Amino acid sequence: MKRGRPAISTEAPPRKFERIITSPDGTSAVWKYNLDKFENGPIEVEFFYPANYKPEFEIAEEQEKVNSKIPLKYRTFFNPKNGKKVAYQRAKQLGLI
Repeated sequence: MKRGRPAISTEAPPRKFERIITSPDGTSAVWKYNLDKFENGPIEVEFFYPANYKPEFEIAEEQEKVNSKIPLKYRTFFNPKNGKKVAYQRAKQLGLI
């Protein structure tokens, strides 16, 4: 390896490129950039969802149907911050009730 400062590249960065972003819940997005058309951001964004994906609002609606038949202190509540179910006391502490 040579010592000293690395040589400066004369190659220009690409003007058209894509970025693929994946989320922990299984969704992914492809951000397409074309700096010749628009320099401030992507020109197109495509979203892809897994086959068994359910958004948070659908999960909450299903849980509400099940919860309507049991007493309040035995119900479980959906915590939107982490996507998990919590018991009555914890939901009360978090302000979900």
